[in-house]
Amino acid sequence: MTREKNPNVLIIDDEAEIRTALERVISREGYHVFLAEDFESAMRIVRDYAVDIVISDILMGGKDGIEVAREIKKYNSNIPVILITGNPQLHTAEEALRNKVFDYISKPVSRQNILAALENARKEKEDRDRKSKKIIKAVREKTHLAQQSKDLNYRNSLILETTGDCVITLDEDLLIRGANEATIRNFGYDENEIVGQKITLLISEENTDAYLERIAHLMSRKSDHNIARLHNAELVSRSGEKFNFDISVCRYELNGKTYYTGIARDITQKNIIS
Repeated sequence: MTREKNPNVLIIDDEAEIRTALERVISREGYHVFLAEDFESAMRIVRDYAVDIVISDILMGGKDGIEVAREIKKYNSNIPVILITGNPQLHTAEEALRNKVFDYISKPVSRQNILAALENARKEKEDRDRKSKKIIKAVREKTHLAQQSKDLNYRNSLILETTGDCVITLDEDLLIRGANEATIRNFGYDENEIVGQKITLLISEENTDAYLERIAHLMSRKSDHNIARLHNAELVSRSGEKFNFDISVCRYELNGKTYYTGIARDITQKNIIS
């Protein structure tokens, strides 16, 4: 695997000779090296620079390597931490595992061992960063789509409320689940009187059977675009006045349920004129 960049490596050790020796070996392989002698100076470097990998001695004055790993994980969990110890003990290794230390190397540290650990850590860091970018991209896209949907729904609601056409939504039981202002106005019902009622509320008694049969036929149709049309349908208002409508019906799924929204254009005057 080719390197995406020359990684930044932070070496933490309270012994200057060890820091210098590790820096010499690592920098020759193209890594950019930062040096820190204690926890505080190490965390300053982590906060101020884009550190990719951390190599830390376990036993140091002040906070030890385990605490270093714990704090770095809190700051950026993508940074692999390699711990070096001169006194390998079971409880120390277990503590390192609990804090998700990437690797655990015993002294004396050979050139081969440290470079192999670094190469593995580099690949791990690149992989973690790629996954993080994918997650961030997915979240941004989802947020963008959600905002687009919100904006579209808002625009649609304005259109539905300002249009002169009647817009009625039915569920699979033919109950009215939504009606726009034009529907309320034209049919003479309050919203709470029409929502939750059967669509037969708006159909004259003599047309009920025929229209329910037509509606059932439309609901059973399978179409790629899920759109059907009713021409010159006669509906009746609360006062008994009859109107003629051309109706376009759209079928869609929402939360596992099927709904039908009809846009009804009043053609009564058009019929009279013609």
